[in-house]
Amino acid sequence: MAAASKAPSPIWRHPVWSTAKKALVGMGAAAEARQVLTYLISTQQADGHWLQNQWLGGKPFWQGVQRDETGFPVLLAAAIQAERTLEGIAVADMLRRALH
Repeated sequence: MAAASKAPSPIWRHPVWSTAKKALVGMGAAAEARQVLTYLISTQQADGHWLQNQWLGGKPFWQGVQRDETGFPVLLAAAIQAERTLEGIAVADMLRRALH
């Protein structure tokens, strides 16, 4: 039987946001949810979207743009805000660029 590949995989946006919103926010892991939001803010593209997926170093894997990659980080920010646990994370610029 062939050994499993240990090649790195690109980071997919939907699982990142989905896990953060549903699990981390839902179970009260506010610090971890904020870390995910901060990562998403740091990887947002200048025109407001996020890459469909990328390598850890930030290089795009695919060039596609899907609505969920742009909408779901906005929903994550809203979910964290609803819990009143943003703790100073500046989301206004991210939201403005994502929703332009």
